Amino acid sequence: TSDLVAAKSGVITSMVVRSGTARTAVGQEVEEGQVLVEGRVSIVGDNGEELRAYLIPADGDVTARIVETYEKEIPLFHEARTATGRERSGAYIRIGPWSFTFLMPAGGNGEWDYFMEERQLTLFSDFCLPVYLGNIRGREMVSYEKNYGQEELAGLAQMINEQTVKNLEEKGVHILENNDRIETSPSGWRIIGRLVTEQSIVRRAPVEEKGLME
Repeated sequence: TSDLVAAKSGVITSMVVRSGTARTAVGQEVEEGQVLVEGRVSIVGDNGEELRAYLIPADGDVTARIVETYEKEIPLFHEARTATGRERSGAYIRIGPWSFTFLMPAGGNGEWDYFMEERQLTLFSDFCLPVYLGNIRGREMVSYEKNYGQEELAGLAQMINEQTVKNLEEKGVHILENNDRIETSPSGWRIIGRLVTEQSIVRRAPVEEKGLME
């Protein structure tokens, strides 16, 4: 036997009781852990006094209007990369499990990003050989510390918001209102989101066996 209790605090928007005794109603505000449907049924006499009580598994559906919030701290600076203009090129050949690469000397102190294009050799236009030729192009990149711009922050805020909404909707949560904002923080920036949702708040808990009569 069990009660149905509130998994979160909120305002009840719908309530269907299949078994047990309702301890709240639509429009009422409930706190986390509060009993919604009690798995204890009372038999009351004409004078209003309880004659008998017995336990059953409470069952029902209860949804509530819940405010979900999130915060994400963003540092003032982030690492960015840019091309120096230096490039290098090369080629390679791959024959079965063996490969041979030929590259121009690198030079410079940066990191290199490489892009490769590969084609397979054919014989008589329709017979493919296990031989591949490739062209290699490299660009030298350097890293540096960069301030977040407003456009970058807005993009981060949108990405975090969309991921939060996706996670909630996958759990069957209905989004009623969706708001976020960006503000400064001691360490940089803070992205704050506030979503008004409607969702199930039912959680099972053991019934307190008190005042039972046989």
